[in-house]
Amino acid sequence: MFRSVSRKDDQSGGAVVAFLIGCLTGIVCGSTLGVLWAPHSGRITRRKLGRKLGEAKDQADERLADMKSRAAGVGA
Repeated sequence: MFRSVSRKDDQSGGAVVAFLIGCLTGIVCGSTLGVLWAPHSGRITRRKLGRKLGEAKDQADERLADMKSRAAGVGA
């Protein structure tokens, strides 16, 4: 009727909390170091990132169009 809580069950909750605290600490430290050691200003970085994302989108669109034409050729 009653389920006894073992010590192992109690410790696993602490492990989860410790893991989440470690993840949060890593995110905060990584973000801080990234901002401090950034090679360019935010405006330049955003511009470069936007350009790279645009190039990646164009490549993906080309590959998708190529795959569609190949699929149409196989089905015919």
